[in-house]
Amino acid sequence: MIVPLVVVAFLVFTRIAALLATMPLASGLGVPMWSRLAVAVPLTAVLLPTAGDYTGDYTLSALVAAVAREIVVGSAMGFVVQAVFQVLASAFEAIGSQAGLSVAAFFDPLLKTQSSVLASLATWLATGAFLGADMHLACIRAVSDSFERAPPGTPVLGPSAITDLMIFCEACFRSGVELAGPLTIFTFLIHLGQSLLARMAPNIQLFWAIGPVLSVGLGLLVLAASLPAILNGWFSLLPQALEVMNALPGGR
Repeated sequence: MIVPLVVVAFLVFTRIAALLATMPLASGLGVPMWSRLAVAVPLTAVLLPTAGDYTGDYTLSALVAAVAREIVVGSAMGFVVQAVFQVLASAFEAIGSQAGLSVAAFFDPLLKTQSSVLASLATWLATGAFLGADMHLACIRAVSDSFERAPPGTPVLGPSAITDLMIFCEACFRSGVELAGPLTIFTFLIHLGQSLLARMAPNIQLFWAIGPVLSVGLGLLVLAASLPAILNGWFSLLPQALEVMNALPGGR
């Protein structure tokens, strides 16, 4: 009786830990390991009574395979949320690169990497929107529901689940281009206009002096004006991400 309970508890813990190790907020290099354990262990205790029973063999090879399946499914669920965060970060990175804001680097204490100012801003905006909309609780519910469809040790990423994951990745890429496209085109037109003016009046160096300041200033103004629309467009990906998370465990 003790052995099956320990096995089920470890498999539940593995799926939750794999999710936390790949999803944003919890997977950053600046997040201590003990904090992820402090979240995974209580969640395991809460979800264990409703997780179902392990129906596989108790041989070493069968248990290793069960743990590997839990890691794959938990990591895939976390990857879905990570992909949504990267959409906004990539869009802001493209905008900042075109507007000339990528020169200023910012050290992100959460990821322990250097990124542009706009990319760091996108990460914190996404974090605030994610937590403010209680999407972290929705992710916990998705993990809880996954044990009903795929008991511990049984989840498999079937062709249907992999197809859904690929379609979602394509949707994230398309959304990133759509979010960054208007501002990228706008800043490109500014640079093009400055080049044409400088070409028509090469002896006037004023265009080269005020060009960078003008492009950065106008880029920031347009970004501030379009920020609500960008966040609304990004936020529309979250329900789709939850659907994909719910479809992954047990998908055939």
